[in-house]
Amino acid sequence: MQNRKQRGCRLAAFVVVLALASSAFASGGRDFAGYYAISHAQQAGDNITLTLTLQIFNHSDADIKNAMVALHHAQDTAVQGSYAVIKSFPDQRDVRLSREFTVPVRDFDRWKMGMPPILTVRYKDAHGTTWTKSIQLSRRAELPTS
Repeated sequence: MQNRKQRGCRLAAFVVVLALASSAFASGGRDFAGYYAISHAQQAGDNITLTLTLQIFNHSDADIKNAMVALHHAQDTAVQGSYAVIKSFPDQRDVRLSREFTVPVRDFDRWKMGMPPILTVRYKDAHGTTWTKSIQLSRRAELPTS
């Protein structure tokens, strides 16, 4: 009986240590995450015109200035378009962006099947180094724009 309790305590301690270690690495692995919503989608030939609304959270451990969020094509990751510059994006805060895009039907079909749009944040850090980081996204039926 005592061995079973000791093993249970060791297992619990291991789980706690593992959880603390993984949280220490989380900020470096997912600096930007959030939600997206699609509205006003209308097909015109091989393209879809739609509004793509985002709510993005900054988990980078730094306040960011003059960040650019870009939408990329699914096939070749070329930039499809970008949102207005985010003048101030404080750490542990969120921004909400909305813009109309015209995207290929194949990209839109991927989004409908559960693949999120490919979006990145590009910015310079306090040392002048330029970073381009992907945004981990989940879909929401609707997002407020402000």
